[in-house]
Amino acid sequence: NVWKSDKSIAKVVLSKKLGKVVAYFGGWQSTRLNQDSLIWVVPNAGTVSFHQDNPYQDWHDSSGGVITAWIALEEVTKEMGGLEFAIGSHRLSRKGEILNEPFINSDNYRIEFENFEQTTNSSHQIVGPSFAIGDVSFHHGDLWHGSGVNNSKCTRMSFSIHLMEGSAKFNTNISPYFSRFRKSNTDDLDNAFFPEF
Repeated sequence: NVWKSDKSIAKVVLSKKLGKVVAYFGGWQSTRLNQDSLIWVVPNAGTVSFHQDNPYQDWHDSSGGVITAWIALEEVTKEMGGLEFAIGSHRLSRKGEILNEPFINSDNYRIEFENFEQTTNSSHQIVGPSFAIGDVSFHHGDLWHGSGVNNSKCTRMSFSIHLMEGSAKFNTNISPYFSRFRKSNTDDLDNAFFPEF
């Protein structure tokens, strides 16, 4: 809910252009904000363990889960440990939430994915693109991704914006994070917390 802290941030996160692009990718009529984060990684910090976004999203019934828009707020080079993707890994089954490793600052942030590759007898190329300020990367909620250590002398800042289908509703699963925003006697998502655009 970083968008609630500043009107300039809300203008980016709730951009109608962003919503239209994501709706096109998802085959949706409209888009709804799921959650947004401001990521600020100082030198010699990181990592985020490789994971899929969708296993954390079983509390709603959005078609296809979520699509994530990652926006670079500063230049991101490979040395800075930016976003990494396992190409084609969204075609595998969903693994589930990361349980065996710390999600943040794991010494081996790829271990969950490497173990998953072994169990599925698969192999995927991992790429870590560089980003200019303002570049946007979109990824499917089933794509395995993570980030490494910032080995540069510069900070790395970005927005991570999870978006879902505009018609999404709460389902019967309980989320320790998101179910607190559920109103009594309705499955509808409140626009005050999950704006549709």
